[in-house]
Formats: sequence, C-alpha cells, structure tokens
Amino acid sequence: MNQTKPSLVLKVGLCILIITLGVYIFSACRHNPGYADSDEMITIGYLLGAAHPSGYPLQIWLTKLFTMLPIPGTIAFRANLMNSVLHSLTVFFIYLSGILLIKLFTKNSEKEKNLDSHLGIIISAIGALLLAFSGLFWMYSGVAEVNALNDFFAALTILVSLRWYLLVSTHQQYGKGEYKWFILTWCLAGLGMTHVHTYILLYPGLGIMLLYGLIKYSRFKLYGWVRLLIPLILFVSCFIIPNLTLFYLNGKQENVSWYFEQSINGWYGHLIRKVYSGYIPEKDLHVNSYIAKIDFERYVKAFPFYWEFMVEHFSIFGVLFGLFGMCWIWLKRKDLALILSTLVFVSGLFIAVYMGVPDKTAASLEYRSLIGISQRQYLIGETVWGLAIIIGIWGAISMLNEYIHKNYKRYLKSSLIILGLILVLYQFSYNFKMGYEANNTHAWDYAQAVLKPLPKDAVLMCFADFSCFSLMYAQEVEGLRTDVKLVSKNLYIKGYWLRKNPELRGLEDTDNPYFSADIVSWNLFNKHRVFTTDSVGYYVSYIGLEGNPFFIIPNGYTFEIVKKIPDQIPSFDYPVTEKLLTYNRPAKDYWFAGQRDYFSNYHTINSLVYSYLGLKTDAMKTLKLALALTPDYQSALGIYQDLPGYTGNPNYRLGQESSPSAYYLEQGKLLLNDKQYDPAYKVLQKATFLDPTDIESRSLMADLLTIGKYYTAARMEYKNILRFHPDNADIKNKLDLLPK
Repeated sequence: MNQTKPSLVLKVGLCILIITLGVYIFSACRHNPGYADSDEMITIGYLLGAAHPSGYPLQIWLTKLFTMLPIPGTIAFRANLMNSVLHSLTVFFIYLSGILLIKLFTKNSEKEKNLDSHLGIIISAIGALLLAFSGLFWMYSGVAEVNALNDFFAALTILVSLRWYLLVSTHQQYGKGEYKWFILTWCLAGLGMTHVHTYILLYPGLGIMLLYGLIKYSRFKLYGWVRLLIPLILFVSCFIIPNLTLFYLNGKQENVSWYFEQSINGWYGHLIRKVYSGYIPEKDLHVNSYIAKIDFERYVKAFPFYWEFMVEHFSIFGVLFGLFGMCWIWLKRKDLALILSTLVFVSGLFIAVYMGVPDKTAASLEYRSLIGISQRQYLIGETVWGLAIIIGIWGAISMLNEYIHKNYKRYLKSSLIILGLILVLYQFSYNFKMGYEANNTHAWDYAQAVLKPLPKDAVLMCFADFSCFSLMYAQEVEGLRTDVKLVSKNLYIKGYWLRKNPELRGLEDTDNPYFSADIVSWNLFNKHRVFTTDSVGYYVSYIGLEGNPFFIIPNGYTFEIVKKIPDQIPSFDYPVTEKLLTYNRPAKDYWFAGQRDYFSNYHTINSLVYSYLGLKTDAMKTLKLALALTPDYQSALGIYQDLPGYTGNPNYRLGQESSPSAYYLEQGKLLLNDKQYDPAYKVLQKATFLDPTDIESRSLMADLLTIGKYYTAARMEYKNILRFHPDNADIKNKLDLLPK
C-alpha cells in the first residue's frame, strides 16, 4: 500500500471522533441510568468515596471531574458523558490500530503494496464505526459504568503496542523513538489493571507481541537488561500509585463508600475482592471472586449463546467479517495471526464461555438480569473484535482486487465507500433502540416513587443493586428525602454511614443474615416505621415476614414491615410500571428486560399479599401489571388462575397482630425439651426478633450454638446479651469458657 499522508489519517480520525461523540451525547442517559453499578459509581464519584472492590480509583476521580463540568443537566448526565468521551476515544484508537495492522500486512506483500493508499483508511473507518454502533458498546457509551474506561485502556494499549511492533519489525537497528512506545505499553498495562480486572485478558496477546518482537528482532540484546527492567518498574508503579489513592477515598468516610479497614491488609483485601469470596447464605453457595468451579458442560452450553449475543450486538455482517478476518489473517501473517487471535478470543470468547449462561426456566426471573449483568464483561472482547472486522474487510478487498478486471479497479474505492456507508447506517438503525438512552428516566422515576410517600424518618431496607443504588443516588446526589434512613443489605457499601448512626442497629459487627434481621427487628422494637423495597424469599423466611413473627403490607413501591396489620389498607397506583411498559427497548437489551422481570416479581408478591388479606380487586390490579411485564411468569400465572376461588390466608388477616416474644420463648423451650434443637433455635430466634433485649431467649440460642460447636456465632450472641446486660456475671463466665 502506498504511503498516506498522516494529516489525512488524522482528519478522518477526527471526523470519526466528532461523529461518534455527537451521537453518544445525543443518545446518553439524562438521569441516573439504573444499569448494574452505574448509579453507585455516579454517587461515589460525586462524593469521592471508595467504590466496591476493587475500588476503581481512576473511575472515581474521572467521574468527579465530569460532574464538575459547567454544563446544564443533572449530575448523572455529566457523569454519563464521561463514558461518551471514553468510548469515542476508544473508537478512534481502534481506527488508528486498524491502519497500523494494515501497514504491518502490506509491508511484506508486493500485491497489497500496490493497493490504493486510501483503502486502509476507509476500511479502518468502516470497522471502527461498526464497533461504535454495535449494540452493547453503544449502550454503555451513555451509561456511567466502569467498562468504558476499561475499553479505552484496552484500545490505547493495543494501539501503542502495535506502534512499537511496527517500528521494531521495520528497523533492524535500534530505531529512533521505539523505546518510548515500549515503555508506554508497559505503563498502560499497569494502569489498565488498576481498573477492571478483566483487562488482564489482554495480557496473553500483548505478551506474545512483546516477546516475539523482543526475540525475533533482537531487542533483548539491543535494549539490555537495564532498559528491560525500567518498564517492569513502571508497570508495577502505574498499578500501585492510583490504587494508593484508595486510602484517601476510604479515609473520607462518605455516606456511600465501601468500607474497608484503613490498613495495608484492608487495602489489599479490597484490591483482590476478598469480600466476594465466601458463603452466600441466601443462595447456600460458596463462591470465589475469580475462579469458578470447572464445568465443561456449562462451557459447551455457553458457546453458541456467545455467538448469538455477538450477532445481536454486531449484526450478522459484523460477525461474518470478523470471523473471515480471523481466518484470513492465518493465511497471510502467522505472527500477527497469533497475536490478534489471542487478543480476540481470550478477551471475548474465552471469558464469555468461562462465565457461562444462566439457566432459563419458566419459574425464574433472574435469567435476563443475569445475562445483562454478565454481558458487561463482553465489552473488552467486543472492542478488540473491531480489529477483527477491519482485517476481515481488508482481506475481502485484497481478494477482490486479485480477481476483478483492471478496468474496474478504479471503482474499488468509491464502491467501498458506498458499501461502508450502507453497512454503518444499517448497524446504526439495527442498534438504535438499544443505544438510545436519552429518554430513560426509569431509575429516577422509581426512586421518587419509593421515597416521596414514606413517612418522616422512616427506615428503608433495600436488597437489590437497582433499588439500593438508585435510591442512594437520589438521596446523596439529588438531596431527595434525606431524612429516610436507607439501609442496604450490603453492610459494606454504607459502612461509614452505619457507624455514624449506631442507633439503627441493636447488634454490632454481624454479617448477613443477622445484619438485615437486626436492622428490621431493632427498629421495629424501637417503634420506628420500617419498609423494604424488595421481598427476597430467603430473608422473608429468615426474618419471618410471612406472619412469623412479622407481616409485610403493600405500600405502593415498598412493603411496610409491621407487627400488626392495619384494619384497612389503601389502594395504590403504579405509574413507574405503567411507564416501564411504554419503553420501546429491544429484547437484546437484557438489563432493561431484566427490569421488567424485576417489577413483574414485585407485583406478583404484591398481589400475593393482597390475596392473603382477601383484597382481590387490588390483588388482580397489580397481578395484571406483573403479567403485562412478563407474560410467561409461572408464579404470576398460577396466582391469576387460583385467585377467583381463593378466600385468603387465615393467618394473614386485616387487624391481625403478631404473637408476643414470650409465646415464641415458650414454644422454643418445649422444642428443647423434646431435643428438637434446630427447630428450637429458629423459634427462639423469632423471640429475639420481637425483643432483641430478651436475655433468656438469646442465652438459650447461645447455649445451642455452643452445643453444636458453632463457637463464633455463640460468642456473638453472648456479646449481644452483654451489650444490653453488661453486668450479667453468668453470661460473662459462659463467654470466657468458650474455646478460642
């Protein structure tokens, strides 16, 4: 390929940057998006706190800068614009990387050297724009999530490393300026790992490129050990220095800031996501934050789904061009083939197959939400897929150039421009509904619908990321109903706030499920009105929200937790749900589809409670909304079928009151006399929920835990007693006798 003026390359690149940035700003979400962790990242970035592990310090600092922009709109909109800028730059870097790849191909090929020099620019522009308007990439260009910065680092690292590889493969001697590209590659590799840890998926491909370049072109000898050691030091420094700022962010102790111990051990545990390894009680599951159990059946099942998702995001044309490129490259340059194949398939196919695809069952509504959450991890691979598309188009044009008559070759460039425009416009229209987020006010509407009707100083428990993060944003950023005491099931995300408000907890230093039960029971015991945004099956059963010992009653978009059901319960309207039904989002937007499922589940539970109470009209009203959102939800269909003949739950009636704590204590003692220890423990626990200061029930529980050799839990219960009864000598003695 003949040489092209650098100015033309940059002019076209600038046009791409302006076009994509303009589209992304136009389509960006104007409010808090509610997608995955987006509202958390906006809130914590605005406050300058520490985000969930691994902390994401660069994201936090950048978010803060963008929220300070002197432009009209909400704080959330300014934060969302950060992703618009980052993804526009990512597309620009992929375009430049495509040009470098084509140069690497053509420098040893006489046939391809004779191709029009403008073709490489045109093809790279087409491939970059197909990436820009692919569904998932476009959608996250207007949503303040962590993956746009990850994609930015990925694209920039690949660009810089390709620049170094081109220089060393062109100059046998130590070329001018090549070493700075080598150093910059290592610095970016360190910075990238500071952010999302899926960035490590680029390391195999980058490692092959660097190692091959060092060996093949004798750079080990030319650089020497000192010049090779400097990049390693910079790599480690670029990883550690940004992460050290977590000490400052953590030390600010903002209301929404993930709590970790302000020490080297606490900091290190935060970086390696230690808290995500362990036991999840509500799922009865042991997990590891990085390594999942090997399951080949899951991998095989996920393989076709990955390609189905790729077609949904890139269209069939984007996938076919990418696959053709990955095949064609092996015929032309084995070194580049190995590098690009490793980059593409490790960051894309490998991680998608490794994560697997959740089971789709008629009884479960988690399927679409889980896909929506997991697909964020596809983004780095889809970014690199843009290069595969560029190579695929270049390969097709190269082959076409060999076979068409020379009289028609002069039309090749104009034909390619027309074809490229058609492909890009098709991609744009194919994914517009997924990429356009400007009318998405769902999370903001929900937060208002939840917070505004609550009584002053209410305590509100939230269990899901969507509900918790959207409400945190509304309170901490927009200042909406800050009197409401919002408590997340996750005791880390508002850990500092909880320490500033110790009156909300009866117990200290307890993890779930004790923590959530403590918040509910302690505040009810102290005559506070307590509400919950979600009715999670495990916690409903554990805390006893089905009338054993507490009740939940509908309250619009929340449930109130009570000891006595009122004599009358009002009817409610559901404007957020009605509006959700009007959003014209495609099915391939799994996160938004998951929101329909989330609200369908809420309305199904709402209808169930109404039916318990014998309020069939209200039950049917909310049940119809559940089925409008998710017509095939089996639980809702079952209630719909049974509701006409259902006469209500005799243990869940208007005006009904919980049994007193003493009742549960006596029932527990009877079970103990029969040596039914497990049932006795559960009944005694209900007694402590009704009266957290009940020394006898809690002491019996601690004794049972000691008999079962659950010494840590027993120690916790004895300490709980001493908190309320600090002079109890018998309990002190029992605590001292526990094995350490």
